[in-house]
Amino acid sequence: MKKSYRDNITVMGYYAKSMIRHWKTVIKIIWQRSDRSEITVDDLLARIDSNQPPLILDIRSAQEFSGASGHIPNARSISITKLASNLEGLQSFKDKEIVTCCPGGGLSLVAVDILVKAGFTDAKSLRGGMDLWCQNGYPTTTAEDIIYPHEDIEPGPLKGRAKIIEGKQPLDEECEVHHTLDVRNFVCPIPILKSREALKALKINQVLEILTTDPGSKSDIPAWARATGQELLVSEERGPNDFRFLVKRMK
Repeated sequence: MKKSYRDNITVMGYYAKSMIRHWKTVIKIIWQRSDRSEITVDDLLARIDSNQPPLILDIRSAQEFSGASGHIPNARSISITKLASNLEGLQSFKDKEIVTCCPGGGLSLVAVDILVKAGFTDAKSLRGGMDLWCQNGYPTTTAEDIIYPHEDIEPGPLKGRAKIIEGKQPLDEECEVHHTLDVRNFVCPIPILKSREALKALKINQVLEILTTDPGSKSDIPAWARATGQELLVSEERGPNDFRFLVKRMK
């Protein structure tokens, strides 16, 4: 009688090893994201009420920070595009807990990368961002807390790193798309996370096309490009919740 695969020890061993490798990878990703780089809104609320509250960096624009929805009490405002040029003013927090927050939790992960590369030892991103914080009814304020320079207030060294083009723009004939990333039907932070991964796989001067349906991408993708020193060639809204970006890798 012919043996089934279930009775074949060699075959079963192969699949068992494959499954073990798969779950090791999954667990590693979950561990890195949840424990090392992110904090939940519930945990942040508890940390704020503790004896040693973290420094909260709100990396949204100045308008969003002081807008109608407000910001987390005692948060400091520093736009993502100005973070790298204002790290000197944060040196006293280099070994202390820092929580970065943005609308949905995608750009704040980019801010964490910037801080970690600069030697900050305990930086975390607020998972779900201000959207989830407000949905939970957690406290906000519109008071003018400490505000660092923003690109719309004072030009800085990061000004002009990305060329933002509004509306439908024809491509230069010499411009070639080297990879297309389709993250339609995904919401923040997935478009930013996938864009970062895709761009890293490209070579310098190669172009990444990003297709999204998340309205937050309209501001998130350009801000991410500027903060990381890439060039945004095209930013177009082709229809309701239909966005297309071309990002050229510069570094």
